[in-house]
Amino acid sequence: MDSLASEACPQQQSSAADTGRTRPLAAGQVNRAVSAVLPEGMYVSRDARIALQKAATVAVFYLACLAEDERSRESKRRVTLSSNDIKAALKAGGMGHLLPLLSGGQMKRVRSGNGLQQ
Repeated sequence: MDSLASEACPQQQSSAADTGRTRPLAAGQVNRAVSAVLPEGMYVSRDARIALQKAATVAVFYLACLAEDERSRESKRRVTLSSNDIKAALKAGGMGHLLPLLSGGQMKRVRSGNGLQQ
């Protein structure tokens, strides 16, 4: 996973090497997201959950690097990623079809007793 993250964002290679390894996304968060979209009665094996956690981590790193590229092209002085940077990163990463989900309100977070609902 470390090599994939550093390949996705070459300007971050030195900082990833300094820390020794990258930190994965929280397993509980990934598990809740996966469980929320699975049909009733379907389960995910432990190995599949680990693979999903690693894949989600790499995907977030990749999008963050694309967003950082967008931010640096727009302004060298700005140090905060904006929602427009993230949207541009989704387009650049070939995930532009997900943009309506972000702005249309289809992904509202509602807490329930067993996780998040859409």
